[in-house]
Amino acid sequence: MSTYTQLYYHIPFSVKYRQALLVDDWREELHRYDTGLIQGRGHKLLAINSVADHLHVLAGCKPRDPLPDLMRELKSNSSAWINARSFTARPFAWQEGYTAISVSPSAVGTVCGYIARQQEHHRTRSHREELIELLDAAGIAWKPEYLFTEPVE
Repeated sequence: MSTYTQLYYHIPFSVKYRQALLVDDWREELHRYDTGLIQGRGHKLLAINSVADHLHVLAGCKPRDPLPDLMRELKSNSSAWINARSFTARPFAWQEGYTAISVSPSAVGTVCGYIARQQEHHRTRSHREELIELLDAAGIAWKPEYLFTEPVE
């Protein structure tokens, strides 16, 4: 008997201290780099996009590669990649932790569109507001003291 799985995750994660460090000049390069990391581990990247202070990924994941391992490598290696290129005036780092929300196959197209429209919908709401909406919609219990603070200027 074969094993069949279909695991889709919507994964938003933020720049440390919510600093607006992801700039247009090199953001697409970061997306390509992260795409290579994700696909290099055997996963399928379905969508990636970012705004200045956070990034969203939608990936079809293989169960043999635990999500925490993928995220540890993605965040560590992309931070090192950004720092090696001196894209930021100070050392770059991602926040600790991440959010991972399972996505049903029927919702993959909707989530891809949502990720593609990040710049548009962040004109009217913060990442904090967005994250609370995502957590609530997914039925994930959360506590205000564990959410990040507003960006450091």
